[in-house]
Amino acid sequence: MGRLYSPVVIIIIIMLIAGSVEALDQAQGSIRIEPLPEQTGDMSSAVVAEEYSCVFEAHGGHGYGYAWGHSVLPVGLILQMDAEVEGKVYIEGIPEKEGRYEITVKATDVVDSSMGGEFHYTLTVSPNPAAAE
Repeated sequence: MGRLYSPVVIIIIIMLIAGSVEALDQAQGSIRIEPLPEQTGDMSSAVVAEEYSCVFEAHGGHGYGYAWGHSVLPVGLILQMDAEVEGKVYIEGIPEKEGRYEITVKATDVVDSSMGGEFHYTLTVSPNPAAAE
């Protein structure tokens, strides 16, 4: 006759398997970076001499924080970390020059630098119509 397991034992086994899958996912170096819906406006467009802000959040890694980086940003924009929420950063400022910019936001786990992720997007900075008047 087969061995019967209680529902509690089965739940514990399922939790252990799920934890192993999550640990495997993290061990493979996956940190996801996503733009957050709380941002205002379209993250892919900006106007010269007008405020721009885009919010990103990282998920994954060991949970002790991230080292952030980025590609070259348009003059006037900076990457700013959120002092209250770990894993949240902003690209913000007032762009000074029109153009099309390929932007990469990077996050690396502070415990294991082999774990990281990137988010790529194109930002188009248009001329300010008010400046032409």
